[in-house]
Amino acid sequence: MLWALALAAAAGVLCACGSASRRHADTAARPAAAPHPPAFGLTEDNAQLLWSPGSGQGRGGAAFALARRRLAALHPSYVRLLIDWAALQPRADSPAQLEGPVDGCARGVAPCAAFVGVREELAAIASQQRAARGGATEPAVVVDIFGTPAWAAQAPAGCETAGA
Repeated sequence: MLWALALAAAAGVLCACGSASRRHADTAARPAAAPHPPAFGLTEDNAQLLWSPGSGQGRGGAAFALARRRLAALHPSYVRLLIDWAALQPRADSPAQLEGPVDGCARGVAPCAAFVGVREELAAIASQQRAARGGATEPAVVVDIFGTPAWAAQAPAGCETAGA
């Protein structure tokens, strides 16, 4: 009985080896796919910099126009949209404010160009996507939600530290 199990195991190994070598021969005969360059993305939360240069949109003068052209020339595959949930919806009984005014000053440093919140950021990214339809890669939006408001968070449980 023991020899029958050993024989069955040996037969399984031989069958697997044959099919594996056949699979290797099949894949070796196929031409290799051209390698893709790494995907490039950016994080920019000022809508004035995200407008497509040819869209006729955006404020901020010549400095922002030049920055828009440089940003568009990068042809990013991804644009990360930062969503601070706690800032957009501090209370559960009111909807998220997607059109809240933003001063457009990154970390309080000029140049600044105000915009109208997440809604304008999405419109600006859409202008980049429309412009890219002429040949460049349309940037995909990656939404990064952070800042859970206190009303939406669960109380600490288990072995979490105090204040978590």
